[in-house]
Amino acid sequence: LGTFNYNKYNIQGEFINLSKNKTVAENECGELVVYRIMNKNLSDLEFYEKCMKVGPEKIFKTVKMLEKI
Repeated sequence: LGTFNYNKYNIQGEFINLSKNKTVAENECGELVVYRIMNKNLSDLEFYEKCMKVGPEKIFKTVKMLEKI
């Protein structure tokens, strides 16, 4: 098993509040985990800021494209 780290950033909660497609934001927490792994070089704050800039729809679309590879 890996190490689990917690931080104060509730990205999924903010996505649910901001998203036009609430179903995507509510049901796709796994995509955020994959996106975090893809951006493991970023600090928690940097990752939070990137997610807020990119938005849930684009993050989820990016991860879904990876599933097809």
